[in-house]
Amino acid sequence: MASPGSKRSYTDEQKGAAYASYIGNGKNKTRAAREMGIPLPTLRTWIREWEARGGVPETVQVAAEASAKEFVDRAEVLRDSIMDKLQELVPHADLKQFTALMTGVGIISDKINAIKGVHAQKVEVKHTLPDAEEAAGFMSKFLEKTVAMAAQREQDIIDVEVIEEQPKGLPAPMSYVEE
Repeated sequence: MASPGSKRSYTDEQKGAAYASYIGNGKNKTRAAREMGIPLPTLRTWIREWEARGGVPETVQVAAEASAKEFVDRAEVLRDSIMDKLQELVPHADLKQFTALMTGVGIISDKINAIKGVHAQKVEVKHTLPDAEEAAGFMSKFLEKTVAMAAQREQDIIDVEVIEEQPKGLPAPMSYVEE
């Protein structure tokens, strides 16, 4: 532990991880410093030094790339796990869990893209429709739930008085007299 008044020293690996976090957080210094557990003034100083010298030192860049790759690998595994959980939730339609998981997917995907240098504006989205068998499965589940909900509604209706009314017709047509 450093004594009061002394400066802590950081390895190139730690600086590289901080740089990767800075890039992954959209160049938000405060968020990156908090995420890495380093003082904000320290990160600001490093960034000013790197900008003044025209870029990040090679040793820090190599460490940043390694840290970024490690983060992306872990984040992609986590994102895939969340997507698997989403597939489990779809038939049960728990909106609160579904929304939270989708938010997590979005945040993780944004960080992965930021670290990879992919900007959200340039991401091409490709939508694919389910094949016939999957579509039939979705429709089958939809119909099952609809029928179950209708049956439940019938059970909920205890006694109803039905009053039939004759529909009112249109007013009689006006006659026009030619002069």
